[in-house]
Amino acid sequence: MMRREGAGEKVVKAHEYRRLHEENTNRSAKAYEFKMQNISAVLALNDLPYITGLTPADAFQNLLEEMLLERLENDPGRTRDGGFV
Repeated sequence: MMRREGAGEKVVKAHEYRRLHEENTNRSAKAYEFKMQNISAVLALNDLPYITGLTPADAFQNLLEEMLLERLENDPGRTRDGGFV
């Protein structure tokens, strides 16, 4: 979603949450929204950009931060300013 938003494409977050729910019905669309807010919190805490309108959560799991930062560090599509190509 972040890459698409960075490319100027309109991203309808609710559609993404529903699509994810359809792929994994064990988790609700609302649960995906909360997870994305957790991701926004990690990004904000580390001075990285996050998806517009996706308010960072107040709390998140420490493991999420570790995993997300490691994944971003190894992402070849990430730019120096923290954005994505």
